[in-house]
Amino acid sequence: MLSSLAQEPYEHRGIPHSEMALVLHTIKRLGIEVVIESGRARAQSTYMLAKYLPDVTIHSVEMRGGEDQDFGVERVKNFPNVILHWGNGTFVVPNLAAEMAPKRTAILCDGPKGAGAVRVIGHCFEEYPHVVAGFVHDMRKLDHGGPSPHRAAALERFPAAKFSDDPALEGCRWLDAKVVEAGGPVGPAHEAEFGSYGPTVGVFLNNLPHQATAQSKRI
Repeated sequence: MLSSLAQEPYEHRGIPHSEMALVLHTIKRLGIEVVIESGRARAQSTYMLAKYLPDVTIHSVEMRGGEDQDFGVERVKNFPNVILHWGNGTFVVPNLAAEMAPKRTAILCDGPKGAGAVRVIGHCFEEYPHVVAGFVHDMRKLDHGGPSPHRAAALERFPAAKFSDDPALEGCRWLDAKVVEAGGPVGPAHEAEFGSYGPTVGVFLNNLPHQATAQSKRI
């Protein structure tokens, strides 16, 4: 899968390939059946999720119209596992999450951003035991010359969070050759300015007590 993923084209504002590899690996490892994605734009992540998780249903939410949305819709129109939605992810995502029960569900937020995304995922973790994982994009270490408030919000709510800029994942950076060719936001210059190799994905697992109860019932 990785060699194929590395050859995929990259679209501006999308999640870089190395970060998406972490998302895909986590979803497969957890046996996720449904992914709710918020913030489709040019459908970079939608395309990757749909192609590399053909047995997973992708519910993709976008609020904004315009050229990017039109491009994204066209890009994923032939994937039978993609269902498109329009509206504000802050409200649409929890509603979709409720409807997905009891299927094992993950949420990928690339809009709303920062604390807003963390609140959405935290709410879904608390209300819906079948939501077992969450991902938020743009969780780099620095922002505007200081510590990123997005990262701080994530760590305050999810102290055990993992991030794609972890040094242990440096070996995945070769996946981003096409991202670099397209002028994407990865590499030494980005790291010097933002403290992280790329925009950075945060990975959060639902470890609330009700999750353990739900797990035991399935067993």
